[in-house]
Amino acid sequence: MQLYKWKYLKLENLILRNILATFHLRPLDSTLLELKFGKSVEDGIAVMSFKTEDGLLLLGVRSTTGRALYLASKNPTVSPYVIKKFEAQALCFETKYNYFIPRSISEDDDGVEACANQLEKKVPINFRESVGKWILMVSAHKETTTALRDALSSYGETEITVVNDKVQLSHTSIYDGTINTLDDIEVEESTGRIIYKDTPATTTATIHSVSANCILFSPEGPLLFLNCRANQFSPIGEISQFLKYATCRNFNKILIRQPASFLCSEMPAEVPTLDLEKIAGTWKLAAIASNSPESAVVFPNEMQFTVDNEEVTLTDGIWTKKAVKVENRRLQYSKSGDSGVEMRFHEPLGETLLTWIGNIKEKNISLVLFSKSGHARPDELTRFKHFAACLSIRVVFLKE
Repeated sequence: MQLYKWKYLKLENLILRNILATFHLRPLDSTLLELKFGKSVEDGIAVMSFKTEDGLLLLGVRSTTGRALYLASKNPTVSPYVIKKFEAQALCFETKYNYFIPRSISEDDDGVEACANQLEKKVPINFRESVGKWILMVSAHKETTTALRDALSSYGETEITVVNDKVQLSHTSIYDGTINTLDDIEVEESTGRIIYKDTPATTTATIHSVSANCILFSPEGPLLFLNCRANQFSPIGEISQFLKYATCRNFNKILIRQPASFLCSEMPAEVPTLDLEKIAGTWKLAAIASNSPESAVVFPNEMQFTVDNEEVTLTDGIWTKKAVKVENRRLQYSKSGDSGVEMRFHEPLGETLLTWIGNIKEKNISLVLFSKSGHARPDELTRFKHFAACLSIRVVFLKE
């Protein structure tokens, strides 16, 4: 596992170097990022440290879900030494391996007019030839604030299916350790247009084909998204093409996501229907991951589920809670006052029980692996650690 990890980090670093080499950054005349120096907190983002060198800005940012490190340059290119040093700093800083690159472009740049109608000339997506999962690789924004907020989302995925000869589309994203899915989406096959009906503003977007491996989302508003097929590594050419197009259209706050996003396409699926009899009984703790400080993570060694028809009682020997079934697949209970806790269960349900437990309002998230014996197989622990990494939460306890 450790050998694989280092090989994968090498792949991430190679991709970043190739992207920087194939898409020259244009110089910025004034500020690199629209954030004040020193410590500040705005919109849930804390600037915890920064360091400047000649022509460079190194900025550390802390949020409720983790930390990120940004590197920006006033020069068109940076030396291999700078990138190598940044890689070491990023490892020490526990970054999520997202690369945020603010850019600028002159209004009289020759490329502006040339690309102004480039998107309109693209062919709309053929949904029936594009069935499968498409992973968010790069997003482009006009505003720094929205770009930094987007960086807090650690994963994005679009899945296209055909059911009963009808095209269906859904979006899955991970934000603050919570998996969110939008599936009430209307699809217009002839235009490549989609309408998100379950969003407050009923957002509309158009999807165009970039290549056989990547598609471009153009939602209403100042942002663009590039999604690429799951398990297709290193789409450097498509990313470079997207960066050039986004920049010349003045979507010049670029967030290049970590290549590790591809691995999260194999996350354990939530059970579509919860069979209460399969969770009934006593389960022992095998592993736990959480976004809370380690000192604040307190979890019982075992949990008992008592089922009476559709009613579920949870107990750990100290406290007892009544839980209600929601959406026919999840459990909810009140932990203290009006503080609601939700439990989600992931397949398969057998000798182990992989459970997401969270208070979304308070943003307290835990991923818990139970088993009948209190131990889990090595492959189950590997699956658990992978899922925790996708949720960007830290493993606190692992019984191996």
